[in-house]
Amino acid sequence: MRRLARPRILKSHECFQPRYPSIIYIVRDPRDVCVSNYHHNLKAGNLADGYPMEDFVPRFLRVEFDRQFGSWADNVRSWLAMREGQPGFLLLRYEDMKQNPARELAKVANFLG
Repeated sequence: MRRLARPRILKSHECFQPRYPSIIYIVRDPRDVCVSNYHHNLKAGNLADGYPMEDFVPRFLRVEFDRQFGSWADNVRSWLAMREGQPGFLLLRYEDMKQNPARELAKVANFLG
């Protein structure tokens, strides 16, 4: 990693990491995250084909999958508590990016300078 040219662009699902000086944090509606995670786990073979969504949701909420990332709420709180309102932190909503990509891209361009 240290050999990679700077600036580096990384994508991660990690909870707060202080080592990143500039962050574009994209938050998504947790209901959509749950549905996405359900399909991811089906494709990965972690769930049997036809596994009921209504059985998956409580397991998602208990963080039975991808434990290294914590719950959706813990992950979001970790970033917002440490970086919201600080220089080098841009918070975007996935839904806003879909609804008005030009406006959200302008925010990114402004953030990057």
